[in-house]
Amino acid sequence: MTNPEENVSADEALQVRARRQSNLAFAFFCMSKDRARDMEIFYTYCRVLDDIADDGTKTLPQRIAALNAWKSEVENIYSAKTDNLSTLGAQLRGVVMRRDVPKRYLLDIIEGVMRDTDPAPFETFADIKKYCYGVASAVGLASIYIFGFKNEKTKLFAESLGYALQFTNILRDVVYDWKTMRRVYIPASEMRAFGVSPEDFGADKLGKNCIDLFKMLYFRAKHFFNRARAQLQPEDAKALAPAMIMWEIYEGILEQIRRQNFEISESVVKFSKLKKIRLALRALFKNRKYSKLPPERFGRAAVLGGGVAGVSAAVNLAYLGYDVDLYESKARLGGRASSIEWNQSGLRLDNSSHAAMGCYENFLKVVGLLGFEQGEVFRRADKIEFKTRGGGGFSYGFSEKRGLFGGGFMKIPKIEGFNFKENLLMLFKIKLSLCEFSKGESVEDFLEKNGVGDAAKTLLWEPFCLATLNTPISVADANMFAATVKKSLLRGVKKSALLINKIPYADVLGRAALYLEAVGGSVKTSSPVEALEAEGGTLKSFTSGGEKISNFDLACIALPRKMLASLLPDCPLKKSAAAISDSAILSAYFTSPKKLFEGTLPPSEIRQSTGFSTALRALWKARGFIL
Repeated sequence: MTNPEENVSADEALQVRARRQSNLAFAFFCMSKDRARDMEIFYTYCRVLDDIADDGTKTLPQRIAALNAWKSEVENIYSAKTDNLSTLGAQLRGVVMRRDVPKRYLLDIIEGVMRDTDPAPFETFADIKKYCYGVASAVGLASIYIFGFKNEKTKLFAESLGYALQFTNILRDVVYDWKTMRRVYIPASEMRAFGVSPEDFGADKLGKNCIDLFKMLYFRAKHFFNRARAQLQPEDAKALAPAMIMWEIYEGILEQIRRQNFEISESVVKFSKLKKIRLALRALFKNRKYSKLPPERFGRAAVLGGGVAGVSAAVNLAYLGYDVDLYESKARLGGRASSIEWNQSGLRLDNSSHAAMGCYENFLKVVGLLGFEQGEVFRRADKIEFKTRGGGGFSYGFSEKRGLFGGGFMKIPKIEGFNFKENLLMLFKIKLSLCEFSKGESVEDFLEKNGVGDAAKTLLWEPFCLATLNTPISVADANMFAATVKKSLLRGVKKSALLINKIPYADVLGRAALYLEAVGGSVKTSSPVEALEAEGGTLKSFTSGGEKISNFDLACIALPRKMLASLLPDCPLKKSAAAISDSAILSAYFTSPKKLFEGTLPPSEIRQSTGFSTALRALWKARGFIL
């Protein structure tokens, strides 16, 4: 049997230097001398195991035998057989006995590094998570015993932080690992989903598919950082100061990668000693705040409904650290937003005309969390065309310096009635939150109460309500109208900008399935919600696909209102949901037996440059159309 003593470097100075060069060294200075010494011994144990697995001078059987020897050594450390312990083993025994470190964590670390001797790729998220548990989370779980924790829930924090640190390492080192060792610590299933092969990491310039994959890996690391943040127990915050320093350094590395637009190279991101000290001091300052705050909520979340609202909720919850299960009745995500392929040409079209505004902060945030650049999904509208019932009209052009209302009230005098004092006074009152609303007041009532004339109603506020609230002014809620105007038109150029999507919303939202599964969640399509069970005003369970689901800590219902009303038990919410009326929205689809636009623009440019009205007129004139 291999003697573990042989695996300890003969040059002790080399081990000391390695410790000092690691990020962990910056965590030792805030500990008492005895605990710092114990951490150094434990860290040396972890380092030795890692060096064995990576030792290119030894054959694979030799490395496996050396790791197995350490398994036997650990068993002896926890037994009465202490006569034949190596020097490091004897030191480690003193640590685990003084700090009461469970044996299973030391063995889990060996199992983790043992995976580095296996050349087989990681296939799924579960595979890479198991590896990260061994090489990082188990290290954290053993470390908190040396730190001196008190609350058992701190074990959850240690496990989550371990995942966060290791997933940051994987992202930071992805190019270096491939170029130097031909190793990839990214599940093959995820690489296939993004169209990436290991060889792509060796290219002189990373392609867009690699960058998109890296953005998802960033999301995964942030998920676990945020999860750890929610699991931090205030009473243990002071003892966990070393872990907080590691956290600050590694999350700083992660954010630096993001700021560099995920252009990762063989030269991995590293911080200077001065910056590490600065980050360590900032971590200690934050630690004082954490010790006074109650832990946040965390756990498993169930999201019912996979439309825009449901996907947005699911992605946000996953980013915050929840394990999310998303249930959708259709076979795809997106709800009403879907896409179609035009005539087998590869051109993908929205099922309807969609637009957004710069004030759609939550939706735009979700688009960003899913790894899309805003310019990749949207283009700013150059102008808005205003049409009158008499056949006339005009257009208002946008610019980078002037939004619809962002450039000042006097910038759009062409809209008849806009500059009337009654209309301007109403906007002024909305801006300063000086409006009062009666129960059930409609927008039309609100406009009349403020003396707004028919011209402004017809040319501006009726189209605005239809576009933003999907409701005519006769029934649209006045309070919601005022809030919408204040949050959009009265907040400047960026917030009032009109954004036209360049790719279908459904294709954007569809990526959520990859992101949720990449952090341990799930997406269950073709799984309609069939019943809800509540108790004391709280959702306790629901039925989907004939299965009763109750293993969730938080539920988010994003179902259509009428469906929700049919599923709810008798309660005030059921009556409220049933009382809400829907606005009719008609989507018409046309096809033609002959080619349209032939000899003009390629499909990608047709999508971006051909307006709905132009396309509709062309289709209408084509013979053989089908409605």
